[in-house]
Amino acid sequence: MDVSIIVPCHNNARLLAKTLSSFASQDKSRLTWEVILIDNNSSDSSVAKLQLRFRSKFNLTLVEQPQLKHPFALCRARNIGLQIARGKWIVGIDADIIPNRSYIKTLASCIKTWGDHSVIASCERQFISTEGVSGEDIMSDASLLERLPSASSPSNYGLPTDRRLPAMLKLPAVDHPWDYMHGCNVVYRRQDALAIGGYDESYDGRWGFEDIDFAYRMITQGKCKPLYAKGLHVYHQDLEEDVSTNRTNKADNPNWWRVCELIPGYKQYKTNKYQTLSKAIET
Repeated sequence: MDVSIIVPCHNNARLLAKTLSSFASQDKSRLTWEVILIDNNSSDSSVAKLQLRFRSKFNLTLVEQPQLKHPFALCRARNIGLQIARGKWIVGIDADIIPNRSYIKTLASCIKTWGDHSVIASCERQFISTEGVSGEDIMSDASLLERLPSASSPSNYGLPTDRRLPAMLKLPAVDHPWDYMHGCNVVYRRQDALAIGGYDESYDGRWGFEDIDFAYRMITQGKCKPLYAKGLHVYHQDLEEDVSTNRTNKADNPNWWRVCELIPGYKQYKTNKYQTLSKAIET
């Protein structure tokens, strides 16, 4: 097996169905791959039904977590995926992410270029509205994703294009390269992740920064080269949300303080970025 794609999930089967439909509609490639769903205590059987529906279309495994203190357990989910993955390479993707139809084919080219080198690759997110689009629509015509309207995503601070892109294009020659390695679309070797102990599960239960912590350790301890992988873009499914939410206020989030303690200079660097970002949103 060449690649294992690990997808933590919790409810929201409507979005996950579109993610899986895109994997079922990928352009042909010689790459061997699997998808591993890690269900963080969904409240019904909808995720399990999706696994039954798609397992005949590609190699799909579902792991249901035991009772958790909090279903927001991304690190534990990703670590479970790492343990059971059969692929040499790992792709981390979220359950509301849709890979473009050439994702696997492009990934095969990237892996050939990288060879046996230790790398961690960041990839672009494109924010779209998928309201009114079903998984069946995607399987009938995967190209429709390219024609869907863009969205001003709350997860991108209301900006129309991936705010990380200018810096990602300059990787690895940027300050704090780990800041551009979001877990919703990142690629790395399984052996490198296991060598640093995987994800830090103390981040579970709260939003954010677990992927920054992971990337920091992969780059500094695991000696992985941070790269931007052109062509491995994904579509982030956006719902109707309040884009005015102030996501820069991290004072009450223990994950923020934890990552700032881990990474020298990160707090000031990120605070400066937030201030610049807030001004851009206001204008």
